[in-house]
Amino acid sequence: MKGFFNRWLAPNRAFVTGAQDILTKYGIDVVNSPTNLTWVQNSGHSVNYAEKVYLRLQRADSLPGANKATIESALTNMGKAITNGSF
Repeated sequence: MKGFFNRWLAPNRAFVTGAQDILTKYGIDVVNSPTNLTWVQNSGHSVNYAEKVYLRLQRADSLPGANKATIESALTNMGKAITNGSF
């Protein structure tokens, strides 16, 4: 949740807030959007995990003509990868 986790390490915070900024840019609610939610075993958002999410969103954001559907597709693909263990 945006602004909720105050115990993140600085590198983790940078990746998470960067990813949140991209979602917000496209009108995707960071907390309540079903597209931004997926079930996973909660083992914490490691710096490595946060970096992967941020980089994938950044890549989608940089595509020519990127729009909300582009970002939602990236989120869906990440959810699938997390679920099947390939993330």
